[in-house]
Amino acid sequence: MAVLRPTILSGITYQRAISVLSAVALIFMSASFIKKMMPSFTAQQSHDACVKYTILQSHLTEELLPDSPAGEASHLIMVAGHGIWKGHPSAHAGDDASEWNLKDFQVGQQATFIKHIEMGVNLGVADESSIVVFSGGQTDRGAGPTSEAQGYWNLAIARSIISDTNKDISMRALTEEYARDSYENLLFSICRFYEFTGKYPQKITVISHKFKGYRFDNLHRAAIRYPQSSFKFMGLDPPGEPPLEAERVNAVEPFQHDPYACSHPLLVEKKIARNPFRRRAPYIDSCPQLYGLFTYCTLNDTFYEGPLPWDMKTPYTDDMIQ
Repeated sequence: MAVLRPTILSGITYQRAISVLSAVALIFMSASFIKKMMPSFTAQQSHDACVKYTILQSHLTEELLPDSPAGEASHLIMVAGHGIWKGHPSAHAGDDASEWNLKDFQVGQQATFIKHIEMGVNLGVADESSIVVFSGGQTDRGAGPTSEAQGYWNLAIARSIISDTNKDISMRALTEEYARDSYENLLFSICRFYEFTGKYPQKITVISHKFKGYRFDNLHRAAIRYPQSSFKFMGLDPPGEPPLEAERVNAVEPFQHDPYACSHPLLVEKKIARNPFRRRAPYIDSCPQLYGLFTYCTLNDTFYEGPLPWDMKTPYTDDMIQ
């Protein structure tokens, strides 16, 4: 009869295999319990059970991940994507509008996008406790399945914004490739930070167009209840007059009525239009402590009131699996 020995088999140690199998058993037991008890649960109990189950799943996934190279990071620097760079490596990569997949009104704004990238990377280089996240999904069919975030990262390499002279930042500059609007830019980047470091940021800096500052700080930050004292917005507008009226009508007012962009027709239609490749974000599984935010949709303009990782106290911690 074969006997398991504590040696490395296919890259997995005996102890690691036992840990994974134990996690699998816990998940199946929890799933059976939830399925059996769900009809008698209250809404809050059902929510709590789902969060516990999601945390168990997350722990199983973590068993198959390498250690984080940035476990001590505490500062998220998020650069919001506004266009997709298709690629043309050269010393002046990104300068020509033809290298980008842009809307008509965006032609001429590519220099500002590059400055956003430079701002984010420079901040990241100056703060070794930071993670830079370029955020933006595969939003345009014409660009193919290339995300705004990946285009920004590629351009940072092509222009030597990230280079051998600051190569440390190359392991602290990440992509978040699912966001379809500015609310998701913020929330999804927080999740990407958590995926990479194993904890949530203690400080957030957002870089985008200056005219979007109100919506990021007063609407999106407020909707996730992130402490204002730990949040900073840095804005730089493209040339010309900022589209303040369009910003009010197409973003500020809709987000005021629908903070989570889950019911307002304009915001929902934008999300659908900006997802031509039918991508589905994984964060409800990889960031279980934010399950409540991901599943909350208000019809009366109220903010989510459940526990969050940046609260002083939250019941959704690792000790739930003990």
